[in-house]
Amino acid sequence: MNYVYKTLAVLLCLFVLIGVNTTWLEQQPKLALFGVLGMVLVFLTKPAAKRWADTWASRIVDYVLVAAAVLVFGYMFVQNEMLLQVFWLDEKSLGDRAGIETATEFMLGGIGLVLVLEATRRAIGWTLPILCLIFIGYSYYGQQMPDWAMPHAGFKLKEIAQSSFLQGGVFGIALRIMFQYVFLFVLFGTLLE
Repeated sequence: MNYVYKTLAVLLCLFVLIGVNTTWLEQQPKLALFGVLGMVLVFLTKPAAKRWADTWASRIVDYVLVAAAVLVFGYMFVQNEMLLQVFWLDEKSLGDRAGIETATEFMLGGIGLVLVLEATRRAIGWTLPILCLIFIGYSYYGQQMPDWAMPHAGFKLKEIAQSSFLQGGVFGIALRIMFQYVFLFVLFGTLLE
């Protein structure tokens, strides 16, 4: 397992170095590959719970999460990359189909959000996932908020999945900055160390 982790870590570093300096992939597919490599590394190295770290059940959960991440982010890659235009639904990229996504895409968006929250929880703890869940709850239950809590019309789960995963959110400016700048600074600092 240690060999797989090291290989993936090296592949991630090489991919970022090449991806930032070339234009052989579109922006969204680059972010999808960056995201899936990072999530696979988190799921393989950070146990769901420390007390279950070396159990077979924990490993099975980790492998299921890895498979789900590869499926969801792989779909995002395929549906946004020009070189794979043959596989696009309705002969349009996912970005060009904003607002008319399929039920499967909404389901994948929901799964993607859960994966991101779980990877975040494993990597840095409960604080950020709880904050994200509060904001997701606020967006869903907005019409039931009192006047002092800034009520709004509320969003359906489909709309939350679309805006938070399929058409921005996860693949928005934060991941782009992480890909183009932050990861490179961390890599450079690690090399200097």
